Amino acid sequence: MVLKGFFLALTAAVMQSAMEGTRKYASSFLPLSSLVYIVSILDSILSLTVSYLLGAFDLKTLHSLHRPGTFALIVLFSSLLLLVSKGLYQKALSLSPLSLTVPYLSLTPAMLLVSAFTFLGERPSPNGLMGVGLIVLAGYLLSRLNLDGVKGVKGGKGG
Repeated sequence: MVLKGFFLALTAAVMQSAMEGTRKYASSFLPLSSLVYIVSILDSILSLTVSYLLGAFDLKTLHSLHRPGTFALIVLFSSLLLLVSKGLYQKALSLSPLSLTVPYLSLTPAMLLVSAFTFLGERPSPNGLMGVGLIVLAGYLLSRLNLDGVKGVKGGKGG
């Protein structure tokens, strides 16, 4: 079971890396709106289609929700946050080298600790805190090394 989870995570990481590189390349000739909003619309259409075909889109389940209005607001708010996040991330990708932008994603676990505590009252374990600390430190060191490399390249060109 652990090996299967590792394989799935590794596959997702490879796909994510391919997507980041593709988006960085596309940002050189496509406007931000094409890279974020059109892709989001296509994501939505594909997700709804696959959900329907797999039988996961069930209107009976939606009607039986305890608070359908609250659910709709949460979904709408989450979708808006995701869209803004995608826009900001794509803008960062288009302005900075990929090797500098992507390591900052390591801050996501730290933000999750804060939001999980704020919204859900979840307290991380000491091991969880150490793990997040290591991930953030590794991301910082990676971006620092990349930043030094970029400065060195500019300095080598006389800039």
